[in-house]
Amino acid sequence: MKKQTKYLLGIGALIIVLVAAVFVYNAQKTTSFKKLITDKINVNEISAIYITQRSSGEEVRQDEIKIEDREKINKLMAEFNKLDLKSAHDGKIKLVPYTYTIRIYVNREARFGIDIFNKFNISLYDSSKTKNRLREYSTNNGEIISKLENYFK
Repeated sequence: MKKQTKYLLGIGALIIVLVAAVFVYNAQKTTSFKKLITDKINVNEISAIYITQRSSGEEVRQDEIKIEDREKINKLMAEFNKLDLKSAHDGKIKLVPYTYTIRIYVNREARFGIDIFNKFNISLYDSSKTKNRLREYSTNNGEIISKLENYFK
C-alpha cells in the first residue's frame, strides 16, 4: 500500500510539473503591444504617425493620412496599448477589403512599423533592432480596424 501511495504522489507531482511547464511555455508566446512598442519609447517623443489604407480588391487604391496632433497620437497609442499579442507564423493570411500600414516616427525618425492585414493578423517592425526586426502576431484587433477606418471616412 505504501508503495502505491508513493507512485501516486510521484505521478501527481509529475503532472503538476508538466502543467506548469505548458503554462510557462504558452506565457512566453504571448505579449502586448505596450511591452513591445510603447514601453521602449516616450510617447511624448512621437512626432508623427502615418496611416496608410490600401484596398486589396481588383482596383488597388491607397490613401494616407498624417497625425501630428498630440491628443490624437495619445488616443491612438492608447488603443494600440490594449492589444494582447500572440506569436504567429501563419502563412495563410486572409486579406480583408482594406489593409493598414502604420509608421510611428519618434523624434522625426521612422522607428516602428505596423501592418494590419485583417482582424486577427498584425506584424510589427522595430528599426532599432539588429535581429528579428519584423515579427508576426495574432490578435483580435477588430476595434483598432474600426478606429482606423474612421480616419478615412
